[in-house]
Amino acid sequence: MPLVPERPELLAREIATWKQRVQEKKEEKERLEEANAEGSGPCRTRVHVGHLTQLQEKWREEEARCSELERKLAAASGQVASTQQIRSTYEEMAEALGQHLEENPPRHLKEILFLEKRAQASWMAAVGVERKLQELREGHQRHRQAPQVPSRQDSGSDPSVLDPVLSMGLRKRG
Repeated sequence: MPLVPERPELLAREIATWKQRVQEKKEEKERLEEANAEGSGPCRTRVHVGHLTQLQEKWREEEARCSELERKLAAASGQVASTQQIRSTYEEMAEALGQHLEENPPRHLKEILFLEKRAQASWMAAVGVERKLQELREGHQRHRQAPQVPSRQDSGSDPSVLDPVLSMGLRKRG
């Protein structure tokens, strides 16, 4: 299984496994050393020494792997911490920018708001003028439908009869 520094929990598990194997090998080495100390004869000792040498070599290899895994785990932990700091910084920046935009809307948004208010006021004025025009039309229509009262000039009589002041003015001229 390839070691991925982005997965520190896998590295930690792998390190624990290797440490357990190292401990098992140490215990096996101790048992062999004890058995060698109790054993007799040069041939048996040479076999144990060869086996012991192999075990020591395996132990060194496993110890090296364990050290490498610990190094990778430390690097991955550092990367995780660094990434978390960067994420935290970006979150703070986004929050500050959002607050700034709420407190200080951009100029074009202010212009849009101004134009919307102006358009609404114009619309309200147009509605008022339209209503007034409709009232005038209705009044004009009522006036046209009202019965006609004969005016002084339509009565066919002499204007002087209707208005003595006017008749005096006409006589003086004529």
